[in-house]
Amino acid sequence: MKRVESVPYTRSQVSEIAQIQTGKNRLATWLAFEAGVKPSEIASLRPPECRTIEIRKATESQLFLGREDVVIYSVDNGQGEARHIAVSAQLHQKLEKARLGCPKRVEEDDWSYLCGYNIGYGHAWVQSFTECSDSALRYSHGTQGLRHAYIVERFFELLMHGVGHDERVGIVGLETGLGPESVKKYLMTRAESRSRSVA
Repeated sequence: MKRVESVPYTRSQVSEIAQIQTGKNRLATWLAFEAGVKPSEIASLRPPECRTIEIRKATESQLFLGREDVVIYSVDNGQGEARHIAVSAQLHQKLEKARLGCPKRVEEDDWSYLCGYNIGYGHAWVQSFTECSDSALRYSHGTQGLRHAYIVERFFELLMHGVGHDERVGIVGLETGLGPESVKKYLMTRAESRSRSVA
């Protein structure tokens, strides 16, 4: 199994990057860090009442276990598969201030969404993030480093709540839209990074 070529950002690093971004790109950065969403998925963000998602797996009752004072939203992966995500109450307030009165159609590559928020997404946000990371930190792990950070943090949070390894992989997979093997690749990268730092 090949590991994922990325490194997770810390919250303090994300804060440094976000400080020099524009408002809508800053929102997207915090959304990706707090919820592990992909660049294209950000454009599909919806409040929970706007999208019905069928609960099909027992582990879905444990989604966001360990996270308190959160608000549930949903995103679409571009293939008609939607999932719930959780954001902090603070980010929720900022998102709702950026909510559009009338959603607008946005398109990029092979996907098209009705975007309901004035928020960064897709290639433009990815470029903004990379440039601001280079400026603030003198390096960039790309937006994948935000998704990576979410996976690592959630895996630890679930461990602290006594959830077994395989269940943790399943829960994090549901929260990020990833399959079990993809989640494990991210975790392998984190484990290898720790080994190198100890050595």
